Amino acid sequence: MHGLVVDWSYWARHVAGHLRVAGLVSELRLETLDPPAVLGRLQ
Repeated sequence: MHGLVVDWSYWARHVAGHLRVAGLVSELRLETLDPPAVLGRLQ
């Protein structure tokens, strides 16, 4: 049971890391496609 909890926390961190990376990649893709829109959203 304890091992299962450890696995869940590990996978949760793993998935969170992938989502964060995917978000950064999509931000970079948006920036390359449409810089003014991204800058306007950040300001």
